[in-house]
Amino acid sequence: MADSTERPAAVEYSASRTRAIALIGLFSALYILLAGIAGSMLGTVAQGYPEHFIRGLLMAALVVRTRKMWSATIMGFVSGLAFLAVPSPYSPVFLLISTVTSGLVFDLVLIAGGSYSKSAQSRFKVMVGSGISGVAESVSLLSLITFGGFSSILTNFSGLLKVLSVSTIAGAWIVDIVLNIALSLLGSYIAFKYISPSRRDQRKKMDTTNNNSGPAKYTSS
Repeated sequence: MADSTERPAAVEYSASRTRAIALIGLFSALYILLAGIAGSMLGTVAQGYPEHFIRGLLMAALVVRTRKMWSATIMGFVSGLAFLAVPSPYSPVFLLISTVTSGLVFDLVLIAGGSYSKSAQSRFKVMVGSGISGVAESVSLLSLITFGGFSSILTNFSGLLKVLSVSTIAGAWIVDIVLNIALSLLGSYIAFKYISPSRRDQRKKMDTTNNNSGPAKYTSS
């Protein structure tokens, strides 16, 4: 009798964990693919900035879909390992560190809000986590570039800085951090609005209700 009662719970947990691993792999692959496409299409005009939106969108989507602790951190690590093979004007290790940092901070913000699973169901907490993780990503990467001997490339890294007449390292920091926050918030908002399970379930429930409801039938007594 003990085996029959414990087995369903074990199967359910295993399936949930397998699904979470699959989603982490999927969103990590999408991040790498979309970041590469954005980089090749935009070139140096807005180099680096579209990735902030993509990361905010996919990392938030992963969190709201899995609601599993450390899912964002693992995604950051997997993506960061892939970025080691991407040509970069600075050390690709910097990308690994900054991407892992963004995922870790995202997870820590949700953990600090109490239950990770419940925090992942809150639009406010997910957006706050995404925004703060964006700051962490920018600060970690910019610090490594600035103090790692590559500071000269900051003001020439993106054509957008030239459009904005930004010619100082401090200005490059400010532009990147502000854009990272804004794009991360936008990405997480879209992810929560359109990908959150609770939202999808509500829409399905409304559709089912509308389909089942019909004109009242008249019956004579």
